[in-house]
Amino acid sequence: MAAAWNQNEIETLLREYLGMLSAQKRGDALVKSEFNLRVQQLTGRSKKSVDFKFCNLSAVLAELGYETVAGFAPLRNYQRALAQAAEDFMSERGVRRVTEPTGKATSLVSLRQ
Repeated sequence: MAAAWNQNEIETLLREYLGMLSAQKRGDALVKSEFNLRVQQLTGRSKKSVDFKFCNLSAVLAELGYETVAGFAPLRNYQRALAQAAEDFMSERGVRRVTEPTGKATSLVSLRQ
């Protein structure tokens, strides 16, 4: 079993996910494999590992009330560190929630208003 993702790897994942989300909102052509490849190159993780972590991140963001990238089915067995990092990352960048936070992630993080 691979080691848990560290903070630098999680931040890399978050930056790329937010890039995909921004492209999706603009209606740009979205080539998810390019974003995945960048994460692989920066973290040394496998394609499958990055895909799973993008799905974990979709679950976290959905539970925290943020918009998600279409096509990454939420996988809810995620690291506590991913939930807190996602909340901090989105909040620091002024990303607005689209729904009220619900679910497991809300009990794992310090929600910011």
